[in-house]
Amino acid sequence: MKQLLIITFWILTGLSISAQATYSSVDNINSSTIKISDLESFKNQFEDWNVGNLHIYSQAGSTIDDDYYFKGKEVHPNFARYLPKSISDNWIERGKVPSHVAAVRGVMQEDYYILRVDDREKGANTLVLYELTNEKLKPLKTLAYHFNKNNKVYQMDSWMQDVNGDTRLDLIQKTKISDKKGKTRRQKFKVYLQNQPGAFKLSKIDVNVESYKLQKI
Repeated sequence: MKQLLIITFWILTGLSISAQATYSSVDNINSSTIKISDLESFKNQFEDWNVGNLHIYSQAGSTIDDDYYFKGKEVHPNFARYLPKSISDNWIERGKVPSHVAAVRGVMQEDYYILRVDDREKGANTLVLYELTNEKLKPLKTLAYHFNKNNKVYQMDSWMQDVNGDTRLDLIQKTKISDKKGKTRRQKFKVYLQNQPGAFKLSKIDVNVESYKLQKI
């Protein structure tokens, strides 16, 4: 009986050591493969937004309010290699750090990504939609801006929604140029339908223009 107990003890001990070694091995594999600079980690920085009808707008000036909906979080320097060269160069030359805002559904089960960037022409809080191609973000559409130039104020807002019922997210865009007194000098309204490959094509589809109001900034 004593001999049987000793044998059972060593069998259980061996199983415990084997299990511990297995878990330890898995931990080592995970810790060695998860890197702060890898592509999946970069994609995971973007919060997933289940968009149905999203009004996208910019903010005036170079500062940003804490409650601004599209503030986002600054991109870590380790992820710079996934950004377009124009953003990387701007980051290096002027210290203008881009912010990842959100991931929204694209096509073929791939996401599109919204970044807030400091654009040399369109202002510090320009919002741009990107797709990921060959491990590099590629700009698809400028979504929103607000800047002053030559005593005029330039503003663009966008709305992401399914306009034609094909389940793909389309873009409605309104731009306005105002004088220093706030009087509208020019205004444009455009609708871009997203096709099956994911490109946004200008359309003449009829929508209620009056239901799309620019954000008061």
